[in-house]
Amino acid sequence: MTEACADPASLTRRAFDAIDPRADLNDPAFRAAELPGTGGISTARALARCYAAMIGPVDGHRLFAPATLTLARTANRPARTGS
Repeated sequence: MTEACADPASLTRRAFDAIDPRADLNDPAFRAAELPGTGGISTARALARCYAAMIGPVDGHRLFAPATLTLARTANRPARTGS
């Protein structure tokens, strides 16, 4: 992606150059828009709380039911032995 954006002749670069005005990724309005596919924006504390809620309750809320966690930890194929 980096190479494609650096090459002025690439389709990727030309597609992104067609967006006018160019998005300022640090603009508070851009960040507040919560556009899908632009990457997650959060603080380290908020991300840690999200990860914690995946494995147990945080402030009384959890993201995954215990059965979902058990299923996620279950191997779906036999373990490899040897090398």
